[in-house]
Amino acid sequence: METEKKTPVLSEVVTLGERAPPEGHDVNGNSSGDDGETQNTPKLSKTIKIEKVEQNEDVPQNDKTNLVANESDSETEESDDSSDETTDDVKPLAQKLYPFQLELAENALAGKNTIICAPTGSGKTWVALYIIDSHLQSAADAGQKKVVFMARNGALVKQQMDFISKQLPFARVKHLKGDTEEAMMMHAFLEDYDIFLFTPQILVNNLSTDVKSLSVFSLMVFDECHHTRGSEPYSMLMKNYLMEKEKLKGTKNLPQIIGLTASIGTGRAKSQKDALDHIFRVCASLDVRCLSTVEKNREDLAKHVSVPSEETIPMKRRPFDPCRSILLQAVKETGDFLEDIALMDPKLIQVMHKCPSDVESKRYAQWVAEVIKVAESLTRGQGRNIASCAKYLQIYYNALEINRLLRIPDVAFYIATQHVEEAEYQDSFTKEETQLLKKLKELQKELRKLNAENPNVHAMSKILSNLFAGEDADVDSRAMVFVHARATCRALADFLNDELEGNYVKTSPFLGKETRGADKGMTEDEQTSILEEFREGTFKVLVATSVGMEGLDVPDCNMTLNYNFSGDEITKIQMTGRSRKKKGKAVMIATDAQLDKDRIAMYRIKLMTGAVEEFKRLDDSSVNRQISTVQKKMLDDHKWELKTKELKRSKQSDVIDYEILCRKCDAFVCNASDVRKFETSYVVALRGFEEKICKKEHTKRANMGALKKMYKMFCKTCPKDWGVIAVKDDIEYYILKIENLKFVSSIDSEDVTTHKKWTEVPYKVTEVGIRDLSRMYDEIN
Repeated sequence: METEKKTPVLSEVVTLGERAPPEGHDVNGNSSGDDGETQNTPKLSKTIKIEKVEQNEDVPQNDKTNLVANESDSETEESDDSSDETTDDVKPLAQKLYPFQLELAENALAGKNTIICAPTGSGKTWVALYIIDSHLQSAADAGQKKVVFMARNGALVKQQMDFISKQLPFARVKHLKGDTEEAMMMHAFLEDYDIFLFTPQILVNNLSTDVKSLSVFSLMVFDECHHTRGSEPYSMLMKNYLMEKEKLKGTKNLPQIIGLTASIGTGRAKSQKDALDHIFRVCASLDVRCLSTVEKNREDLAKHVSVPSEETIPMKRRPFDPCRSILLQAVKETGDFLEDIALMDPKLIQVMHKCPSDVESKRYAQWVAEVIKVAESLTRGQGRNIASCAKYLQIYYNALEINRLLRIPDVAFYIATQHVEEAEYQDSFTKEETQLLKKLKELQKELRKLNAENPNVHAMSKILSNLFAGEDADVDSRAMVFVHARATCRALADFLNDELEGNYVKTSPFLGKETRGADKGMTEDEQTSILEEFREGTFKVLVATSVGMEGLDVPDCNMTLNYNFSGDEITKIQMTGRSRKKKGKAVMIATDAQLDKDRIAMYRIKLMTGAVEEFKRLDDSSVNRQISTVQKKMLDDHKWELKTKELKRSKQSDVIDYEILCRKCDAFVCNASDVRKFETSYVVALRGFEEKICKKEHTKRANMGALKKMYKMFCKTCPKDWGVIAVKDDIEYYILKIENLKFVSSIDSEDVTTHKKWTEVPYKVTEVGIRDLSRMYDEIN
């Protein structure tokens, strides 16, 4: 937002908020009144004169809950320990910030859209907090100002919500979480809260319903804003913003945009010019024309932000690896089996010819996922056995990854776990699926005969053991280990729990949410709980996939260990940055091939740094011209996408109905006309539907708005997970899981589509209230 407004510069009087909590609310914004309604109360503010922003060494800076997780020098640490915590908590925010952090806030306080680029551990969230508080207090219409703070996963949103609620206790803070009724009714809370925290997809969903414009907000903060690209939710929001800007002919009524990142990236650049072009694309996406970096206070930044030392350890090659040989043979046999089936279908011939020769590469895993996707688009049961073959290839791929990094018993345990899951429904298997399961069982028997060690996993374990029990051990240490695959993540966490048990060190895996094929994810609540226990020290080691790289704040974390994880320059910066404690360490144990990729990442970090400096040297007119050019192309492309979608929708307007089928076995689920939208759920209202499913009790029962989730339901034929059964007033409601369904046009059986979200389906789903829904169920029963 480029509006002119009075800017609090560092030598002026700044008004920083201390607001009374709304009546009926405690200091955290939680309702405590009988009626539960939020009351608006006049704000009380306090004026603080900041003559000179120069903190004394003996003045406590960011308090112990800070997100600048690296301590400063020893004198400051001692003064922190002896300071009065209550006194520190009531200090104005400007006095809690270091000079370099105040410098990072300057562009934002001047009302400019900006990306704050600063190292991990530099307290960008503190800077954002200062900007938010100043924004809410800066004008007569402060009560009308609404702030959005977004992070890309729910665990990070919860972390930021706790931090902001503590530091701004009198601000009215609302956390909208996941797939809840509240998350789909954002408009109902706009009047009563000052600050909203959620994942960006929640706002994307609400913009398609009751939140008609981004102009209802006055400030939007994008954490890890380098993800504003492609079809990411951040990018979808900003395309909406740019469309509104074009319509309004300016940003006067649109929110100010603040991006936070330690790694703006290079977009796989080969030169500094390529890196600069990438920065222009990111800035154009966020409607930003200035980058906020530390220039005047670099010494202060270096003093307060520790850089971990780095160590690289090449992985040892195993001269004899019988487990790998057995797994490669299983891949070959399953691949041949797949080829015999798949080459009978014209749609799969092209995909089969793309099969990579290296079955242990990421490209192979992506190819297997593509085979499953194509197989699920087939009808009349043709794709079932193909998808099953591909799933077993996923299992063997994961087993190869575990074998590369762990031991044979860990591989055997993973295979046994998969066998149990697959065998649970073997009564409904096809002949081909029975053969695949039999091969898995035979492989288990072969693995029991093997005995060979992996020196690399023991080297990694020894490093962690020394961290907690060596000469320089610190009992408050924390470590994060990063691996690529979810199966490896779980297996390594189990191994480390056994290995470090003597040091009284507990380990936990930390995974993403979405379940992909044979890889199950974690719920948002599970992620949040694990992070809390990691901070508190219940878990001292976290084994994480890429989901753990960005934004996690654990001040006691003093070691990161990259265990053959392949990434780019952003990955390297973010992963290393999780080691935040003074004298922290970043260790990489990897193959020669991965070490070469790491050298490329280092080179691109240099390109990125040079490109940022070059961007900042450009004059305003050059930046504006380049940003405008990039934005015009972005908007033209976006408008074309919208027109294409609208055209497709209009062509399908005469379609009578769609058949909804099981994505695996093509069993008939229902017609599209049998589905109703209730709150955020999509419910089947079809006589006899219960005969199509088998059900078992849900292990995580929870409320879903007006309904209570009680059971999981599965296809009786294959069985694929079709969703959940929720209950209200003793009536069971069948809620469909769209990721496991396919849609077949009633006028063209070759027109088969799959979707990740119900909002993507090519027809409008009728919405009903609870009375209409219960009446429908009464009628069909």
